[in-house]
Amino acid sequence: MCVFFACDSLSDDEAELAACEVTSECVLAPSVCCGRCGELTLEDVVPINDSAAQVHHMRICGEDFGCPTIACLPVPPTVMATCEAGQCTEVLLAEHPAFQCNSDSDCRVRAVSCCECGARTDPGALVAISDERAFVELRCDPDFGCDDCAPSYPPEAVAACEAGHCVLRDSRMF
Repeated sequence: MCVFFACDSLSDDEAELAACEVTSECVLAPSVCCGRCGELTLEDVVPINDSAAQVHHMRICGEDFGCPTIACLPVPPTVMATCEAGQCTEVLLAEHPAFQCNSDSDCRVRAVSCCECGARTDPGALVAISDERAFVELRCDPDFGCDDCAPSYPPEAVAACEAGHCVLRDSRMF
């Protein structure tokens, strides 16, 4: 399924932008010139190979268009990019097994990056997950290796179960 290109199969040019060998090559790019702030939906992003970001930007914005600097508040990701069958694809987190839950106790705070040790812990770099193995399969390249350390997450970052999937909440907000 092609969300950005509204098609059932990618053209050769589009497939080239999304070609991948491992998940670490995949990123989410805005589906419209300059993107937007806030929680992202599948319609807001297109999964591409990181090396194709400039080509993608030129295709949707033109060669001479620069996006203004916008200070967006960081929000926990709702969509991620992963590599499946040689193509970068987007994953709606609420529908992925790594985020499914029945109660708050099923969920925990985790860094978005593959490795937790030394990962960023700002609000835009954290998620709430229920299944570590499923998350690692989604985010990590085969044969990855991570340093062994206990991550330290901000105390205000709280994992909760809402509508059957784990979500990240800020305890200062409720």
